[in-house]
Amino acid sequence: MLIKKPFKKGNGRIVAPYYKAAGGGGLGLQTSCTGFWEFETTSWLDSTGNGTTLTGTGAPTTTTGIVGNAASLVASTSYLQAANNANINSGGGSFSIQLWLNTASIAVGDDFFFSKSLATFGNIEWGLGTHFTTTNVFSFRCSDTSTTFFMANDTVVGTTGSFVHLIGTFDSSTGAMILYKNGSQVGTTTLTGTLNSSASAPLNFGNNGSTISSQNSKVDQAGFWKGRVLSAGDVTALYNSGSGLSYAAML
Repeated sequence: MLIKKPFKKGNGRIVAPYYKAAGGGGLGLQTSCTGFWEFETTSWLDSTGNGTTLTGTGAPTTTTGIVGNAASLVASTSYLQAANNANINSGGGSFSIQLWLNTASIAVGDDFFFSKSLATFGNIEWGLGTHFTTTNVFSFRCSDTSTTFFMANDTVVGTTGSFVHLIGTFDSSTGAMILYKNGSQVGTTTLTGTLNSSASAPLNFGNNGSTISSQNSKVDQAGFWKGRVLSAGDVTALYNSGSGLSYAAML
């Protein structure tokens, strides 16, 4: 586990925060986390206790993950989904999302691995996945109430065959969208207008709400923070030098 501590010079002056291993808590990363899925068993439970249990379609299984187990999703066959509820609906306000993703390949075009979307007109809220620019890159996408898409995209080809840590943040006060990959900021954009928050859009893994992902994938340690914009320091702690954090370790 990592814990934020002040760095002090010899004269006692605090210069900057840093992170160190600690046996106790103190990270505060459970605050405003209203949905968190660790995929330890095929019960697909929400670790926050808020009850957003996922339902599997196409017999998804568990496999070795970044922390314990992960969900294994078969291309064009299996996915996980939960109906909309207040704990996973942004209400048009600020939010942050996290996903550890291991995709076997990346298709040309757009693909969602973690989304709040029905993929029909007016029912797409946000998604973490891939997008084709001049190459296939990781992407954080949101739409406004006029269904215009805004994307914070990475600039290098997406990694396949190993776990990648992805975080997307949206600040409703400024419209700022940030994509982080493996602890570093890799893409930004600004959403104009009002974020769409669709009551009919489910929460999805390996699906955009109507189409199953065409890629085999493993997903782990996924989270939704309602009303909270995770800071760069929060992202560093969650990445944990590539080891990730369980929900219990986020306290």
